[in-house]
Amino acid sequence: MVINRDNLEKLSQEVPKMEIWRRVIAENLFIILERWISMLQSKTAQERYEAMSAIMAEHWWN
Repeated sequence: MVINRDNLEKLSQEVPKMEIWRRVIAENLFIILERWISMLQSKTAQERYEAMSAIMAEHWWN
């Protein structure tokens, strides 16, 4: 299912809790991206693999 931006905005206005849900997801993705960039810049390939596994487990599997 794909929701275009206009419909997503409309849904957020009609269902206020939807905006909270969107914000939480955006914040979590931002944290993941920050960690990912830092990891790519400072770790070896083995360390990157281990860190990626830990990040994915922390944010996606729980």
